[in-house]
Amino acid sequence: MQKFIVVNNDYERTKKVVDYIVYQFEQAGFVRVEKDPDFVLILGGDGTFLDACKQIGYSSDILCVGINFGNLGYLLDISNTQIEELIRYLVETSEEDLNIEYINLLEAKFHFYKRKEVLTLYATNEVTFLGNNLSRIDLRISTDNGFSQEMSVSNMFVSTSTGSTGINKSNFGPIMLDEYPLLIASFNLAISNSKTGIFISNPLIHSCFNIDILNSFGKMNVLFDFKDLPEIEDIDEIKRIELKISDKKIKKLNFTGQKRGTKICAKMTKAK
Repeated sequence: MQKFIVVNNDYERTKKVVDYIVYQFEQAGFVRVEKDPDFVLILGGDGTFLDACKQIGYSSDILCVGINFGNLGYLLDISNTQIEELIRYLVETSEEDLNIEYINLLEAKFHFYKRKEVLTLYATNEVTFLGNNLSRIDLRISTDNGFSQEMSVSNMFVSTSTGSTGINKSNFGPIMLDEYPLLIASFNLAISNSKTGIFISNPLIHSCFNIDILNSFGKMNVLFDFKDLPEIEDIDEIKRIELKISDKKIKKLNFTGQKRGTKICAKMTKAK
């Protein structure tokens, strides 16, 4: 495992040290490349980690090695003071003996009214349907165990276990741990209308969701990990979205050996 690429954020405190960190890795025998890496060296915060996952095509074959220069660091838990220790660990440890953890991915298949092809996209944290002002969509959400419900929503979030520490936590929803390959769907209705009576306010937890778009009113953005999708210009194009936990996983170095639940508790305790 010798070849690596670098993904870093644009903060000055990070950009000042990128060249020196790369130099340290190269001095240890690692080779920086433009493509086909063995691992991606991520310098920044959790947002940078999400960008890196996308840049490597959500590949399960490329190891993510993240050094935290951000704030929370749920996903990048290696301290920027541990670089020499990290390099020594990577040099001295065989690839088979590395401490690896796998992160669930959300897979979304979009079916359109006019387009015949199905668009498949991935997210590490969540898919968001975000209405502008008083926009809303009427939809039917269903699962493979027979549950089905029609509702009107102005915002909807479908999160993986990693996204549940952010989106669903802020929506008073559950925190889901990686041991459970489940998705969490939360809904908000910002306006009052005749459909409010059948609106579900509690999160739904299941391994997959089907969402049929029945009507849309106003501008609604579809975001993956809070980034706009250039592939979708208007939600009126969408007929159905199939959401599930993907067979693909993100392969991440767990350098500290700490379990994710322990890390979440530590971060939340520190945040208080």
